[in-house]
Amino acid sequence: MRQPSQFSYTIGGHKPIRNKAAYLRAMDIAQDALSGAPRQLTGGATYFHTPAVRPAWARRFQKTVQIGRHIFYRTGQRVASN
Repeated sequence: MRQPSQFSYTIGGHKPIRNKAAYLRAMDIAQDALSGAPRQLTGGATYFHTPAVRPAWARRFQKTVQIGRHIFYRTGQRVASN
């Protein structure tokens, strides 16, 4: 289930897929993740955002890695908040 404007690609309606190979690879990766595959690349992250936003929820989770323009977080460890 998606929230309105949750992802930038959903804003403004349907957009054509320009790189079908990349799209199919992303679909395979998403399917693996949904099937329970280990999340080694992102350190077990289940949440992410770009530096363009500063979601309030981010401070509740542990930052695991930044890959390009995406910052990843995971639960399971309490993070101090001062």
